[in-house]
Amino acid sequence: MADNGLNILVGWKAIAGYLGCSVRVARRKVRRYGLPVALDEDGRARALRNDIDAWVRERVQNGIKKVLKKH
Repeated sequence: MADNGLNILVGWKAIAGYLGCSVRVARRKVRRYGLPVALDEDGRARALRNDIDAWVRERVQNGIKKVLKKH
């Protein structure tokens, strides 16, 4: 589920869909590379699209080839 008004992605499926990868790969990117995702008090993953976009831009600028984001 995505809250378009607040630019928030809620849940691993929404985050993975935005990145264009599987849920498993999205979770791996959080653990290994610091993809900016937070868990709320109920354990649901939440991320801001702007934060993900900034994370992708930073990785591209640093010459990291495996970025994922397809849009």
